[in-house]
Amino acid sequence: MKIMSKHPKTGKLIKVGDFKDGVYTRKVKPEHYMFTLKSYGITEDVINTLESLDCRYIRLDTGTKILDSIFTAWLYNSTIRNYGHGKQRFLAVNKMRSI
Repeated sequence: MKIMSKHPKTGKLIKVGDFKDGVYTRKVKPEHYMFTLKSYGITEDVINTLESLDCRYIRLDTGTKILDSIFTAWLYNSTIRNYGHGKQRFLAVNKMRSI
């Protein structure tokens, strides 16, 4: 199942990942990495959608490795920030495992 989110500037729906068997998978690019927090982010609306779907794991595909984390880590161990694109939850890479 495709997970969609509204683009903050254009207002158009864009695909931000896939959800299957309790796992949300998203391809990330270097520009998605937040250096100041040493983490990747997911918008709050996507987190809410995943929560309603009973998501268990989040996998981020960087192109060179896969970062795997438990969904509840995004709910309870993440940092919430708004850098002009709406609220996002950021989870530090050191709180994910590489698979």
